[in-house]
Amino acid sequence: MASAGPSCYTPGMHAIRHDLQRFVALATGILALTAVTSAQTRSIYGGGVDEEAAMVRLVDAGAASAVELRLGAVSLATAAPGDATPYRQAVADIHVITYLGKRYEFMPEPGTFHTLAALADRLLVFEDVRHVDPARAQVYFYNLGANAAELMTADGSSTVAGPCPAGSSAQVAVNPIRITLAAYAGGTRLGEPVALRLERGASYSVFACDGPAGPAVFTAKATIE
Repeated sequence: MASAGPSCYTPGMHAIRHDLQRFVALATGILALTAVTSAQTRSIYGGGVDEEAAMVRLVDAGAASAVELRLGAVSLATAAPGDATPYRQAVADIHVITYLGKRYEFMPEPGTFHTLAALADRLLVFEDVRHVDPARAQVYFYNLGANAAELMTADGSSTVAGPCPAGSSAQVAVNPIRITLAAYAGGTRLGEPVALRLERGASYSVFACDGPAGPAVFTAKATIE
């Protein structure tokens, strides 16, 4: 495995009141593809991607019921905690999203990737680092819990990503191997370990969140639709 990735990334979305206050999006150093042959570029995640679009996915991280969010003509829906949609192409524009009676202003830039995390009490958005290394796998860790946490090997001997403050993320490029990982906070394992078969050029996400029965950890493999 590679050493831990860069500093943790904090969400770039905050709730706005009904007067729609604007927020300042946090820059996280999104990497652009260097080889562009046409308006449709080939993404390492698979499928053609419009370089002017913003790629957005929805993850259910403890919502009390099914979630459906709309970004213009794009619909993102999950049925239960642990569900994750593919990244879908949305117009890079100003979007106002309603979740649990709150309105969130979301302004993605062209060519960026974003994860919307629907928690039991709020919505968080992360601007994701694009994976462009065809020889390695990307492992992303999202700490959606209330305390700082890190992604480690299952036995807690080696850190893979983090530690991350609550509500932030980290990513790292690693060799394509089979591995079992776990989230830890203060030396205590959160939820159950997760086994991954990492493939070259693919991106995998590990989410740690607070559930009704205690901390929970689940995974998703990034795809584009």
